[in-house]
Amino acid sequence: MTDSVVPKRKNIRLKDYDYSSNGYYFITICTHNKVHLFGRYNVGAIHESPEKHAENRCIELNLYGRIVENVIIGLPERFKEVEIVNHIVMPNHIHMLVSISNNIDWERAIRESPLQRSLLSKVIGYLKMNVSKEIHKQNPLINVWQRGYYDHIIRNQSDFEYHWNYIEYNALKEY
Repeated sequence: MTDSVVPKRKNIRLKDYDYSSNGYYFITICTHNKVHLFGRYNVGAIHESPEKHAENRCIELNLYGRIVENVIIGLPERFKEVEIVNHIVMPNHIHMLVSISNNIDWERAIRESPLQRSLLSKVIGYLKMNVSKEIHKQNPLINVWQRGYYDHIIRNQSDFEYHWNYIEYNALKEY
């Protein structure tokens, strides 16, 4: 056996930032190898009705995409401090605008947690685990998610509006 050196993954999280803090976060999570697992672009609908939530959606979700949609919609039931302000399920990734507003003593909660994970990472972990579990009921051989996720801390109103519009209109550019 050779002693191959595995490259260390770079931490993309903002150093010393508490991801359980009140605020807004833009999240992107990709499928494994960016495979179009959740549906397809509905090109005809894009030209007829550019709204992502219109009857003729520009993204046509398949069974797996509807599973993702349902888990996202259910996140606030599981995490009372979390609101999904906006989201879209794309064929090979998802975007979410997440609000955290908690009254929980996270200092105490984190101290008691052996994993010391932030609320945001718990939400993403729950989403990825439950989507994978449901999809694996249909096909246990599918690798659903790419490792990790991208996050952006929303800093002000114009940053919020930019990311809101990105979720609303990016699908129109992607087809």
